[in-house]
Amino acid sequence: MNSKAIVLENGFEIDIPEELIDYMNYQKIEYQCYDMRERFWKENRESTFKFFSELPEGQLLMCHTTFEDFQQLELIIQLLHKLKHKHFKFMIMHGCLAEDLLKFYEETESSITPSEFEKQLEGELTDEEVYAIYDNIHAFKTQMNEKFLEVLEVHEVYWIGGFKDYLLNNMEDIKNAIRD
Repeated sequence: MNSKAIVLENGFEIDIPEELIDYMNYQKIEYQCYDMRERFWKENRESTFKFFSELPEGQLLMCHTTFEDFQQLELIIQLLHKLKHKHFKFMIMHGCLAEDLLKFYEETESSITPSEFEKQLEGELTDEEVYAIYDNIHAFKTQMNEKFLEVLEVHEVYWIGGFKDYLLNNMEDIKNAIRD
């Protein structure tokens, strides 16, 4: 395993929130920053996948994020799903993470719905055609939720809470972390 944690940040090392740096210092975790800006753009996806696929099994990944609009969360889920065999340890610091993950799971549409579904909605359509397209959109989100649950099962995903770190292996763990 890489002896340093990889901190995923939308920016530079100086942009890593102080509370995450304090946590890593307290836990004596050495780290290096990986700039996630534009990493999921179409032209960068191959190099992003290559970077993560070359990390050793069990690599510690850390971030401090809000996963706004869930787009970045869904892209991370797709990436981690492709790399299930890596069994990464992913520690996420965010005050409302468990609530946000539950909200994401309960959404009926994805933030990254394939554009071909949206294009199909253009033009003159019958009600049956529209319902069929929305069935595909909802099926895509259902598949995303299934990938999310698999990611929780195969990688060690932790929510760094204020006084406790929560291992999130499934939806029940997320609900328990909310109640705690």
